[in-house]
Amino acid sequence: MQRTSPTTMFSPRVAGRFIIVGTSVAAIYIALSLALNRIIPDLRVASAIAFAVAVAIQYLGHRLYTFGSRNRKADELFRFLVVISVGIVLSFVITHIGSAFSVSPVLSLLIVAVVTPLVNFIFFSVWVFVARDGRRQ
Repeated sequence: MQRTSPTTMFSPRVAGRFIIVGTSVAAIYIALSLALNRIIPDLRVASAIAFAVAVAIQYLGHRLYTFGSRNRKADELFRFLVVISVGIVLSFVITHIGSAFSVSPVLSLLIVAVVTPLVNFIFFSVWVFVARDGRRQ
């Protein structure tokens, strides 16, 4: 696969691939959570296991398909997990603020569903899947 250049890292092609991977991973997460919940009665446990699997698939999908990265895997994986952790915290903060201001839970979750992927896309593009010298590969 051809790697993304600095001028195309925010291209419609890369954004489209990001959406394809993200949507696919979300579907896998939901399906796996529900399937695991049939054998693991506690949905929180089933969801946590499915989340871990989904994160691994997401990393591989974005590394190989969305960004075509050739970075050292260990460095890149660490940065990826940092961004995922920031997304979890961001999700908590948005829903907490929404709750504090009596915002509808649905609206809070919609905000999370829009803001978190945008933040991820920016950080994946400029920090996670870039060469060590800061240039796109």
